[in-house]
This record gives sequence, structure tokens and C-alpha cells, in this order.
Amino acid sequence: MDTSSIRIELVSEKLITPSSPTPEHLRHYKLSFLDQLVTTKYIPVTLFYTNTSISSSEKLSSILEESLSKLLSFYYPYAGKIVDNIYVDCNDRGALFKEVRIKTPMCETLANEFSNTQELPGSGFCCKEPSEEGPLAVVILSHFECGGIAITLALTHKLGDGYTTCKFYSDWAQLARTSITNNPPLLTGSSLLQPKDDPFTPNLYDMGNNHHLSFIRLRFDLENIKLLKDIASSKSDVNDPTSFEVVAALVNKCATIAGRSNIPSSSSSLFDPFTIYIPMNLRKLIDPAVENLVGNFLSFVLVDVSSEDELELPKLVSKIRKEKLKHMEKYQGKNNVEILGEIKEEARKFPMDSKLRLATSFSAVKLYDIDFGWGRPARVTLEAIRSNNYFVMLSAPDKGGIDVIASLDPSIALKFKTNKALLQFSSVDPTS
Repeated sequence: MDTSSIRIELVSEKLITPSSPTPEHLRHYKLSFLDQLVTTKYIPVTLFYTNTSISSSEKLSSILEESLSKLLSFYYPYAGKIVDNIYVDCNDRGALFKEVRIKTPMCETLANEFSNTQELPGSGFCCKEPSEEGPLAVVILSHFECGGIAITLALTHKLGDGYTTCKFYSDWAQLARTSITNNPPLLTGSSLLQPKDDPFTPNLYDMGNNHHLSFIRLRFDLENIKLLKDIASSKSDVNDPTSFEVVAALVNKCATIAGRSNIPSSSSSLFDPFTIYIPMNLRKLIDPAVENLVGNFLSFVLVDVSSEDELELPKLVSKIRKEKLKHMEKYQGKNNVEILGEIKEEARKFPMDSKLRLATSFSAVKLYDIDFGWGRPARVTLEAIRSNNYFVMLSAPDKGGIDVIASLDPSIALKFKTNKALLQFSSVDPTS
């Protein structure tokens, strides 16, 4: 398919305001210490639905707009404006809601999902930052000529991490489906992680902005994940590795092997060290737990891989597990003052100049279970990946499986997705 032939027609563009005004005592929302550190860039996540069973596009738009308006009464900072990287003026300006028509069948768009030239729903917000007066939350409703739709949600990272994005989506879908929300969000991050009072420029946890990358989707089914777990546990001290641990180890091993094609033959025997960094959700670790907390509430496990020997699957899984346990013990049961101290120390030591690789999971809320009232999505995409060696994992539609979206330098992408060890345990989306 010639991706240049795709035409997108703007149907409407409006601001959706909260259904009820934000009370005066909530209009000054302080950013937490972690909020202040992270980038303001959007994190666009798109859900594709093949059939909505809604009689008209106007009715579907009305359902989404009304439920979004109700949702913003709970997530009121997303309808406001960030001031000096210190607080949000919750002025109820609203979230941007765009509606477009894509003059091509959905199946053709999905077939070219990871082409760098493909204009996907939400791609215009990937790695973009809100302007000074720009919205902190953007929704794009895309209508395909086949009758399918895509819903893109792009939230600024400044106000929330991956858990927050997933919860926002889940709460929105529940409001659209039932008009109620069972677990309203907690917006108390600044009371747990006391912010700095002076404005400063964040320089940590940025996602990058490299548009010249290749994107590969992998599917690990339950049977192959069990095989990987058996291999890892039979030759290591990890008795019950998680799906995340074995998949993260395998994709990093295969990416390292693929990357050797760029090393001169005279240096082929040299190992190029790297660091895997794994975001860890702190919500269940602190005392007391705060599972509904929205905002940025995470830290990072750093796994240094310094030798060829450590690439072996059992050893790498064991190293990932040990670093995770060490990290969890550091935070387990601590109060917010102690947590803040640990995070500040991590931020100070974060290896910005190292060869970093991200391995992260968007499984806190299963995105493939997001139901607005017309069933589960046929495909989930994350357009936030614009840095080299990013591996983002999603719970796959089939029970127990994992989807991996890999972001790699084009010079190693082909060798990566044709790696025999990778193909032994996963299937590569032939369209990627």
C-alpha cells in the first residue's frame, strides 16, 4: 500500500470541559517531585475497534464527549494549564477532542502500522509537547471508511505515568458504558512526594525524539512463555520467573546480537556494555498502599549488563530478578518521606550518558480489556516510543500472552526480527 495515498479529513475540533466546575480549593494542583522531573511530552495510546454497533457517528461522538466531560471532573488537572513547572492552574479550559475521517479501510492502516511514513491516528502528538496554552489531554476519534474507529488518548507525561494513562482510559470507558466510576482517582501525589518550590527545567526520564526508527511487534503466546520460563529456571536460581522477566531478557539478548552487525570485524570480539532500565510502580510498595493514585509515582530498576556471559538467558533473568528484589526491598513498607529520599538519590545517580535500554510494561490495566460499550479493541498501539532500544510490553488479547513493541535502529531491525532464538519463542507481525 502506498502510505502517501492516505487522506485524513478533519470533521470537528473542540474543547471538552469538565461536567462540573472545579471547586476553588482544588484549582491550585501542586506537582509532585517526580512530576517536576519528567518531560511534558504526550504519551499517545490508540485503541482500534472494528465495529462499534452504534447507529451513527454522531451518537458515538456524543457518548465519548459526554463521558469525557464527566471524567474530567475527576481528572481536573488535565483540563488546566501548567505554571512554571510548579503547579497546574485547574481553570477548566478543557481537553482537546478532534474527530477525523480516514479515507482508507482500517485493515490497511493496521497493515502499515509501523511504517515511519504512516500517518496513524495520534502520530502528530508523538513526542510533542503542549504549547504554553495547549491542552494537557488530547483525544482523537478516527472514523475509517469500513466502519471501524480508533480512539487515541494523548496525555502529557508531566501529570502521569503509564499507570495513569491506563487508569484514565479504563475510567473513561466505564463512564461511557455505565455512567459511573467505581474507583475514582487520587490526586495527592504532591503530599507524598514533596515538590521543589522553585521552578526548574526537567532533564530526567525523557522519551527521546528520534523519528528514524523501526518498529516491530512481537507476539509471545502462553505456551512459548512457559518454555522460556522453564529454560530460565532450570539453569538459574530463579524458581518462578515472571513473563516480563523472561521476555525482557530474550529481546535484549537478541537486540545485542543484532547490533553486532554494526561493529567492525576487528572489534567483533568486544562486548559493548549496556544498562536495562525498568520502571517500577511504587503504588503497592509504600505504606499504606495507594493503588488509585494518579500522577508520576515510579522509580527505576537499573540492570547493568557488562559481559558476554551475562547475556545467557538464565543469567540475565536471574540478574533482572535480583535487581528487582533489591529495589523492592529498598522501598517496601517505607513512608512517603523515606520514599522521597530514595527517589531523589536515584535521580541524582541516574546514568543519563549510559547506553540505556527501556523494558517496560503497560499491563497495570489491560488495555485490550478497555470496553466503551461495544466490545474489546482489535489492536492497541503506543506511539510514544521514539528512542532506540525501547521494548514496551502489553498483555496480549489471548490469555497469558504478551505483545512487545520494539523500537530499534533500522540498521539492526532486520537482523533482530529474523533472529532464530527470537523466532523460536515468538511470532513477528509480518506487517511490521
